Amino acid sequence: MEALSKAKLKLFSSLRARKFRQRHGLFMVEGWKMVSEAQKADWSVEAVVIRDDVLTSNESLHKLVSEERLFSLDAISFNKLSALESPEGVLAVVTMPSPPEQNISLPQGQGFMLEHIQDPGNLGTLLRIADWFGLSGVVCSPGTVDVFNPKTLRASMGAIFRVPVFYAEDWDSALKNNQHRIWLADMEGNPAGPGVFQKGDWVLLGNEANGVSESARALLADRRVTIPGRGEAESLNVAVAGGVLGYLMA
Repeated sequence: MEALSKAKLKLFSSLRARKFRQRHGLFMVEGWKMVSEAQKADWSVEAVVIRDDVLTSNESLHKLVSEERLFSLDAISFNKLSALESPEGVLAVVTMPSPPEQNISLPQGQGFMLEHIQDPGNLGTLLRIADWFGLSGVVCSPGTVDVFNPKTLRASMGAIFRVPVFYAEDWDSALKNNQHRIWLADMEGNPAGPGVFQKGDWVLLGNEANGVSESARALLADRRVTIPGRGEAESLNVAVAGGVLGYLMA
């Protein structure tokens, strides 16, 4: 097994920043589960890096990636490369998929639209929810956190490899000009419940602090839904709300 070169170490380290992920079209996933999920999804894995002290049998390693893309790294350098406090000792560098040209039409099926979601953990959890309920995709507004953020990837628990994610540059057009019915999750909406959503419906979830924009609220004024509550909490976390609504959509 070849030791990781200084040049590759520098390149892979740079992928912790969004601008370099976009520049190189690469991102990193960490841990045996995520590396395995990348392999099962048949995404292009550029390299698998194994920390020296967790090397297993060659047979196990070859199940991850071919020999020419398998690299070892000393523990000190690996732990610096990792974004985790307690890394498992394995990571993969994966090529970003080339999404279809994003136009004003939503993908077929049901899904979430996300406007200015800022917390990477929330985005990753919403991907996991979409995966659990068999939704067709997630469409994000400009300004939504990067789906390849390391925290988003970890929170997705592999859903990133199964749920298509799109970023719509023209957000207003994505809301206005499509063949699907879009519902707005809003505190002032009508109670959501069984039978509200139909096949092909999408749900728009807004920013954690400010909700959705006024333009989206005005556009979807007659299709607002809320999750009824009995307690005194001000609101639900956006990912929790997505879980409830995803269940009702399924």
